[in-house]
Amino acid sequence: MTELIHLTDSDTRPSAHGFALLNKGFRTFFALASLHAALLVPVWVVAVTGVVPVPEIGMSWHAHEMLFGFTLAVIAGFLLTAVTNWTGRETARGGFLAALGLIWLAGRVAPFVLSPRWAAVVDLAFIPLLLVALARAIIPAGNRRNYVFLGLLTLLEVLSFLHHSGTLGVFSGWERKADLLAADVIAIIICIMTARVLPMFTKNATGFEVQRSQVAERAAVVGLGCLLVLSGLEAPGWLLQVAASLTAGALLLRSWRWGFRASFGTPLLWILHLGNLWLTVSVALRGFPGVMSTPLALHAFTVGCVAMLCLGMMARVSLGHTGRMLVPSGMVEVSFWLLLVAGVARVIAPAFFPAFYRGQLLVAAVAWTLAFGSFFVASLPIWVRPRVDGKPG
Repeated sequence: MTELIHLTDSDTRPSAHGFALLNKGFRTFFALASLHAALLVPVWVVAVTGVVPVPEIGMSWHAHEMLFGFTLAVIAGFLLTAVTNWTGRETARGGFLAALGLIWLAGRVAPFVLSPRWAAVVDLAFIPLLLVALARAIIPAGNRRNYVFLGLLTLLEVLSFLHHSGTLGVFSGWERKADLLAADVIAIIICIMTARVLPMFTKNATGFEVQRSQVAERAAVVGLGCLLVLSGLEAPGWLLQVAASLTAGALLLRSWRWGFRASFGTPLLWILHLGNLWLTVSVALRGFPGVMSTPLALHAFTVGCVAMLCLGMMARVSLGHTGRMLVPSGMVEVSFWLLLVAGVARVIAPAFFPAFYRGQLLVAAVAWTLAFGSFFVASLPIWVRPRVDGKPG
């Protein structure tokens, strides 16, 4: 896990001019992901509270859209960009990138305009095409170190299929189980990616001498893999709790060595370190009896870990890959704080003041929506315009 990601463009073609949204994967998919996140939560709240009844929207839809809609879009944008830098080969741009974006978007719209069966077909079409885009760069380059991402994305496709099969009644009950297992797969992806970038980001920005523990970093990935397997096999609760506790310990050790305290004065760092800490918290919660499958533990992962890391990475990559200084605008920095409020209101406050749950849910929903809405507004000009340094990408 020692290889770091180089966030400098390997593309040597002449600089693009004009509309740049289809120049790189991060531009297209970060725009889609942030807009989707800003709309997802308020639409869900309005539907589940009965203000505007929408039969297609329920807990199953909400969970699937959070994992296979928002989170997968951020992963796609990051990998489509990073793989080009790792291999020197193009993944997707122009028409192919537009097709990928449209298919992802069709998967979000399909439940409202198509039958459940055809909506599933449309949604399941995205990951295979994403795999084609990534594999055509990774495999010819012999970039075996990153085959792991092809495998994990394939596993997500299988779980998405099981989710849809559950909703269609083919494999009854699998929609919930598939979503929980998908969260475990995404946790592994996050664990690998943070190990590659966060120590480098911290050292470059603060000068902090990161003291990495290869044992802890490998143990964290292996531990998350064990949790995935044990959960899939429905292992005894005590075994899952032991595995979760040991994995959380490994995650905490690696995070401490990466300079968490050194990040406090740098917004683009503390948002990432805090998201990484939420990963540790979410895994640690699974070590307590009766907690691992509750909304509290799951939202510690989604609202805490996933959302913060996604927002932080989108902000940093968008600045770095467009030739800008790694200093977020005031509006983007406000979006970080708003997401922090959402995490506290959705995860921490209900644990101590459950009687005020509905109010806390409303605060979390508003803060989340404002966070991603403001980030989208602030970043859209960056995504649609060429790099400021005249380089391609």
